Amino acid sequence: MDMLDLSWTDKYFRTTEGGVTYEPELMDKIKVKIVYTNTNNEIFHTFDKEIDLQIKDDESILSEEDLIKIIRQHRDYESKRYKCDSIIKYFINMDPQTVIENIQDQDFNFHANECFSHFEIPKTVSFSPSLFIFHPINTIYILFREMILINPSEESPISIIKKYKNKVTKRVRISDNLPTYTSSNRKTRKR
Repeated sequence: MDMLDLSWTDKYFRTTEGGVTYEPELMDKIKVKIVYTNTNNEIFHTFDKEIDLQIKDDESILSEEDLIKIIRQHRDYESKRYKCDSIIKYFINMDPQTVIENIQDQDFNFHANECFSHFEIPKTVSFSPSLFIFHPINTIYILFREMILINPSEESPISIIKKYKNKVTKRVRISDNLPTYTSSNRKTRKR
């Protein structure tokens, strides 16, 4: 007889009844949202995937190698090439006391400068322990922009260097030893 998976019940009770603990916890997974934009900067396709994180010491890590692997896997979409325009880390790291004090305050907002981090190039991203209720919200966004590929023309470009096929080029040799001429060596050819 198969065992019934009841792990979701623990998460449900932690969320609805205040949980067993209010201590920040390490994340073992993170949601990665892939966003594609066209040449007009319009978002036309997105999808989510969940990535396992490495846990080292007191933080969770998404390595640079894993990030580059994700970018390489998703840079082609519908027979078009996209470049990774930017990587955004959205991570809420708030102490439990602040959450408890502001849970009833409808005007309370998270500060964007504390939650968002922007990267131009892939690098190792670390996540400190956070409250379990924020784990599904914490996300890495990878923004792809469509590349404009220039088709080569049917005619090959005209070379500036080789204009004529049968042209003779003059060769000049540069030497440290300069030749010496004496008057006896000077002979002119008769015509």
